[in-house]
Amino acid sequence: PGVYASDCTSSLNDSFLELIRNFSYSGTENYIPGLLLILLARLSDLIHQKNFPQNSETISNALTYINQNYDKELTINTLSNLCGYSKSRFTHLFSEFCGTSPKQYIINVRLQNACELLTVSTCPIKAVAENCGFSDALYFSRLFKKQYGISPKLYRKQKNGE
Repeated sequence: PGVYASDCTSSLNDSFLELIRNFSYSGTENYIPGLLLILLARLSDLIHQKNFPQNSETISNALTYINQNYDKELTINTLSNLCGYSKSRFTHLFSEFCGTSPKQYIINVRLQNACELLTVSTCPIKAVAENCGFSDALYFSRLFKKQYGISPKLYRKQKNGE
């Protein structure tokens, strides 16, 4: 149950890339389900082999909460209270489980959703920022450019073929 952060092994990565490569070719309709099953089996093996921290279910619940509420104001206090830990203990467990800080995870989720909105909508950049939980469009643009190397406006143009 929940969301698990994991390092991608080469066999898992290879399976995923092979699935993507063959997905758009005609004549591979019968081959794709097998590739998908191999990918899922390798992912399942990875999850079951990895020793997740004892409190992984609690942190998994926090991840689910973040993914469902990324557009709202999220603080470490809110998340730590939700999980029943102090701020410092929660931050330590979260970082141990995910390999990144809660703050950075929230930013990454918001930016990923911003990419989706920039691609499928025509709403202004400021509205995209607000819909993804950023109260300041300039801060959003700076983070976006730092993460992806281009501005949100240019990202939209490139994705929409303009």
